[in-house]
Amino acid sequence: MASISRNYDELFETVFSETRRIQEMSPDELGRWRSQFKLLPPNIPLGDGSHIDTTMDALRAIGDIGELWLQNTPSARASISTHEIRELAIAIVGHIISGAYRDRFDADPKFKRVFKKILSERVASLSKTTMHYFPCHVFESPEAPQFEIGPVRFMSRVDWLDLVESNAQLSLGWVRPLRAYFQGQALRPGAPVWDPATISSEEQQKSIDDQWKAKSTCDEVGACRWIAVVEVPDRLAKLSRTCAEVAVRVAIDAFGLALGHLDALDLRGPGDAKGATLSHQLLQVRGRDIPTSWSLDMPGLKGGAGRYHELLDRTAGLRSSAGKALYAFVNHNTPGPVPTLKKRWVEAMYWFGEARREPAEFVSLVKAGIALDILTQGKKAGGILTLCCGLFGLEKSDVVSNNGMSLESAVTAIYDDGRSQLSHGGRLGLLQELPVSKQFSIDFSAKVLLQYLSCLEKYSGPDDVDAFLPVIPSLRT
Repeated sequence: MASISRNYDELFETVFSETRRIQEMSPDELGRWRSQFKLLPPNIPLGDGSHIDTTMDALRAIGDIGELWLQNTPSARASISTHEIRELAIAIVGHIISGAYRDRFDADPKFKRVFKKILSERVASLSKTTMHYFPCHVFESPEAPQFEIGPVRFMSRVDWLDLVESNAQLSLGWVRPLRAYFQGQALRPGAPVWDPATISSEEQQKSIDDQWKAKSTCDEVGACRWIAVVEVPDRLAKLSRTCAEVAVRVAIDAFGLALGHLDALDLRGPGDAKGATLSHQLLQVRGRDIPTSWSLDMPGLKGGAGRYHELLDRTAGLRSSAGKALYAFVNHNTPGPVPTLKKRWVEAMYWFGEARREPAEFVSLVKAGIALDILTQGKKAGGILTLCCGLFGLEKSDVVSNNGMSLESAVTAIYDDGRSQLSHGGRLGLLQELPVSKQFSIDFSAKVLLQYLSCLEKYSGPDDVDAFLPVIPSLRT
């Protein structure tokens, strides 16, 4: 968020003077001014379909008023984005010009105070508690136990439909055919036959709507047998959805910390390819035919009920700790202790997940380095090395890999030779030998993230990286 250099009074003066200047133009001047714009000239919507012409300087000033309010209102920053607050400020000015708030200004002549109060009320009214749903692949079988990681619940799709109806507080017509399909008792919901001549009642229209909703929901769920559920409190729609999506991705990646690399990649959530895919490689060596070469990607963690129960038992502590960090990320009004450190871990986990899924090894190395750097608040290789020494009780010279690489060499390879040189163009990555393998950087980062989270669980000091890092040796198990 950029710092706004002008105060409210200066910004409001720009808005009023620029808008007044346009309104006071003669017809000829107004015509010449409007001819500068190929489409519509800059304008302020009045909320009733009409608008009033103004200048780009005035529109920027209104947006800056909204952004200045956001900068001075920390409690609102997690509810609304900078773009949204700028748009909302313009909408409020339009309503003021149209006379919608005349009684408010008649009661209080302080324009700035009234405007800020209206803006605060509008943000509060638009901030909703929303339940978000994401189809995903977790366990291959829908009969496996349901589980949660903090605010993220993983439910079978049949039980999810029960939740939808429970939240709606009524029986939903589109749910019945979809539940029957999920349970193997009916065909996949299809598109209704659209014949306007037969739609003569509200009941028939409702039946058509239900068929469409059953089909579109079924298409969205696809082959996924699990739904991730996240309730996000008090945020505007766009920021709420982004928050929920990140929470699910991090929850899946946190669960994957307890798995091997390939098993972790079978867990799929928002933004991942969720369908089974058969891939063929077309290649040929001179003097030979094209070989049969294929691979099948079947997402979802394989195994039986025993494996699923064992995994959930084994990860109970991890899921609890990760869940507390995710709770701080999602619930900005009541985040619990040390929310900033917990959010830092969540953001590092996000980059770690991106590194794990990244097919290009040199890009994966960059992302792993970013994840480690986030944990130290950008203290680069030196900070990461200090962190790792504290987390694991190691010296810089201690060997940490099968090829004899020391801890210091590993950190240097991942951060300096990897993240810094590759991302800044000092080292080429394509078809080049990397300073350290993707597998090592992922395994190393996973251990750091796990141990960091374990120490964070025991920490009760100031919510600050500089206070946390020095006491990590006393917190490790």
